[in-house]
Amino acid sequence: MKHCTDCDLYWLDPQPSPETLIKAYENYYTHEPPSLKKPKGIKKLKKQFRLTLLNALCGYTIKGVHQKYAKILSYLPILKTYALKSFGWLEGPHDTGKLLDYGCGNGSFLKQMQELGWDVSGIEFDQKSVDAAQNYFSIPVFIEDSQDAIFPKNSYDAVAMNHVIEHLKDPLKTLQSCHRILCKGGQIVVTTPNANALGHRIFKQAWRGLEFPRHLFVFTPKSIRLLIEKAGFEVSEVRTLSRSARWMWIMSRQAKKKQWPVPHNYKEKNIRTKLTARFFQEIEALFSYFMPLGEELLIIAKKYK
Repeated sequence: MKHCTDCDLYWLDPQPSPETLIKAYENYYTHEPPSLKKPKGIKKLKKQFRLTLLNALCGYTIKGVHQKYAKILSYLPILKTYALKSFGWLEGPHDTGKLLDYGCGNGSFLKQMQELGWDVSGIEFDQKSVDAAQNYFSIPVFIEDSQDAIFPKNSYDAVAMNHVIEHLKDPLKTLQSCHRILCKGGQIVVTTPNANALGHRIFKQAWRGLEFPRHLFVFTPKSIRLLIEKAGFEVSEVRTLSRSARWMWIMSRQAKKKQWPVPHNYKEKNIRTKLTARFFQEIEALFSYFMPLGEELLIIAKKYK
């Protein structure tokens, strides 16, 4: 990886050709079938609680939500973040908002947002993921750079890019395309690994967020802001998240021990390691209140011109 000290961007150099890079995705986790099990017990209660919060604080009008409870929860804005983090940080659509998920994988997120009232579609990079989304959810998903993926100007209200931008050969060009298709006032929500993360400082080249050779770029708060502003957006918020810190600790530890590659669904059995990972997450979350040390970057930006 190379690092520009002016814009604070990290990038892989040399970068693999498209013909060789595709081999790194032959068994990627986005090809896996989605879980179609309905939540039960505590998980079902937590989901219902989050849906009630969406109605109370985030502009949604979800049927089946107890309005009395929603009214009570509307006085607790501190819980808004808890609700939004499970739903891509997207506030409720007005009438029927159109949402594009750029790099939608097997379509699980789009199905979730469709159930909340969004008119959804997706873009993917390989046919396996497109087939998974269409077969399981019948959601329109298009191959990147195909004619079907050329959308009209001002045709979407929101674009989601969840851990996608670091994989792109030309992230600026993609962001400019997203700006073109968004309506005035539309928003883009981007999440990506944070090169300033505490985990990167500890594990260095073994940090899971580098993910050679799939991650062509790794951003910091400064570099991602500069890029998104260059694409024409006005940045509303840039902050870091520690929600993946436990997983990142465990996976980075495996990489440092040369036990690589690690399956995406790897389950750590060592109790001491699991407790250390939990402690790391809590410490990082605490420090992240004062410094941008979370494992992920969250960027919310809008189109005003």
